[in-house]
Amino acid sequence: MTLLNKKKVDFSIMPFVSYNRNLDFMIGAIPMMMYKLDGQDTISPKSLSGLSAVYTTNGSYFMALFNKWYFKEDTWRGKFFVLTGNKNSQFFMTDLEAPGFYNYGTHITAVSVGLQRKIIKHTRCAL
Repeated sequence: MTLLNKKKVDFSIMPFVSYNRNLDFMIGAIPMMMYKLDGQDTISPKSLSGLSAVYTTNGSYFMALFNKWYFKEDTWRGKFFVLTGNKNSQFFMTDLEAPGFYNYGTHITAVSVGLQRKIIKHTRCAL
């Protein structure tokens, strides 16, 4: 019996194109890779790591790093996400003598870290 050779890392790049009235036209790329943390682990799904970079025509930009790890036969899961960027937007103010749209810009940084442990055997989550 022969075993099929499996790639250790699956790499792909997903283009990002979108539009909304607030940020205008958005363009970017999301390179990501999927891989096994332990080649002997046949139960855990592949882990995922990637980077996202987006620029908008209103001058906003965002960069994010994301990871989701599966290990110990999928009894442990970890995640890490960090986002930073500059968002240019506007809001409508009616309480002033001159109501109207006002532009603003703000720097955004967000971080999320998580660790999960399976405590009940043979449970499944369908999403």
